Amino acid sequence: MKNLSRRDFLRLSGAAVLAVGMTGALSGCDDDKVSETFVEFGKTVKMGDCEVTFFSIQADKGDGSEHKAYLNFGVANNGTEDVLVEKKNISFWLDNGKQDIAAIDFHGKESKWSTAEAAVKVVAGERLWIRVRGNHTSCSSTPKSGKAEVTISGKTVKARTNDIKGLGVG
Repeated sequence: MKNLSRRDFLRLSGAAVLAVGMTGALSGCDDDKVSETFVEFGKTVKMGDCEVTFFSIQADKGDGSEHKAYLNFGVANNGTEDVLVEKKNISFWLDNGKQDIAAIDFHGKESKWSTAEAAVKVVAGERLWIRVRGNHTSCSSTPKSGKAEVTISGKTVKARTNDIKGLGVG
């Protein structure tokens, strides 16, 4: 066995660390795997052929019998195939309490809102604005923080915000 000098040992150790690090970086390039991306509200993230922008979370302070919260986001489909945004693949939370999704509304070129049952189809080459209504538990003030996630074609984008808008506030 050959004796290694300190310099050779450090050089080989650095090469080994680089090789291990590159395998993790390159595995993110595989489109067949489920991947997650984190983004700030208001920023657009590319997810395959789609672009997703989380706009806002709005909530009432819960002093009535029905406590509403809305997640507002947009999806642009820049691909050649239609994609589905499924209700089961949308989640959002207020102050760490997960919302029960009551309805999904959407609109595209027309400014009229329509209601979806289980999924919203985003036609190739088009953009939709999506509003998800959740029901939250009673609280004495408007929630302070929220997070959201949506999965489209096996890719998940997640976002957090500390800027919850009260309902009726622009």
